[in-house]
Amino acid sequence: MQALGFRHAGTHRSKAVTLYRQGGISIILNAEQDSAAAERFQHHGIGVCAIGLVVDDPARTLARARALLIPDWSERVGEGESQLPAVRGPDGTLIHLLGPDRRWQDDFLLTPGDDRGAGLTGIDHIAMALPEGHLDTYVLFWRSLFGLVPQPVLDLPDPYGLVQSRAMVDPSGTVRLTFNISGAGQTVTNRLVSRLAGAGVHHVAFATDDAAATVAAITAPRLDIPANYYEDVDARFGLEPGLLAALERLGLLYDQDGAGRFRHAYTAAFQDRFFFEVTERRDGYQGFGAANAGVRMAAQARTGAAW
Repeated sequence: MQALGFRHAGTHRSKAVTLYRQGGISIILNAEQDSAAAERFQHHGIGVCAIGLVVDDPARTLARARALLIPDWSERVGEGESQLPAVRGPDGTLIHLLGPDRRWQDDFLLTPGDDRGAGLTGIDHIAMALPEGHLDTYVLFWRSLFGLVPQPVLDLPDPYGLVQSRAMVDPSGTVRLTFNISGAGQTVTNRLVSRLAGAGVHHVAFATDDAAATVAAITAPRLDIPANYYEDVDARFGLEPGLLAALERLGLLYDQDGAGRFRHAYTAAFQDRFFFEVTERRDGYQGFGAANAGVRMAAQARTGAAW
C-alpha cells in the first residue's frame, strides 16, 4: 500500500489486522486466522473480502436485509470492541454497515500522521468480474437493499471477445459499482473469474483532485499505454499539444462526457488478480472512461500475465 501513498495508520487491539490510510480512504489488511477473511482466502485466494459502506442507520439496513432473506454475519469481537453488522453479497463478500459516527476505528490503536500521501482522496468506484449469467442477481441485490440505480449496459472490446459492463450508482452519486461479464472464455473478465473460482473485485478506483500529480508521486508499477492511443485521443478531442504530451508521459488516459473531463491511469495487475486505478473527475463528468476500457484490456493482454 505504501507504493500508492498509503501510510500505516493503526493496528487492531486484539486481531492480526492493520489499517492503512490516505485522504478519506481506509484500507484494512486482515491476516486473522479465525475470520471470514481467512475463510474467503482458503476458497478464493488473495483478494477483497469485505467492503465498508456508511449508511444512515445500520440497524435499520440490517433489518431490511433480513426481511429480504439476505444472510448477515457477525465476527468474533474482543472486550469493549465494536460489533459491526454485516451482510453477505451474492458471492459471499462481506458488506459492513458502518454508521456515520465512525466508531469502528476505536478498535484500532491509531498512529498519528499525515494522511495526504500521494493525493488520493476517496474511493471513486469498485469494479467486479462476474460469471456469465449472474449480472441480474447482483443488480437485484444492490438495488433492493441499498437503492443503487442501474445504468445502461455497455459493450467493451477485449482482444479475446466482448465484455458487457453495467454500472450502478446511488442517487447521491457517492457510491459507484461496475459489474463486468463475458461469454468469451479468454477475456480479462473470465480469466479473473477462473483465478478467483467465482466472482470477485476486478479493481478499485481511487479519486484524486490531480491525476497527474498523484501518478507522478506513486511508485506502484503502471500499466504501459501504447503511443498510438494518444494519436487517437488527439484526433478525437484536439487537445493542446502540451496537455497531450503530459498525458503520454505519465500514462494517463483521457475522456470527455458533455462538459465533463476525465483523466485516469491504471497500475499493473497485482498477482494477476486485481489492479488499481487513479481517477480525476472534472466539471461533472459522470462516466467511467468506458471508451478507454478496450485500450486497458489490450495493454493488459500484452503483458503476458494471466489476464
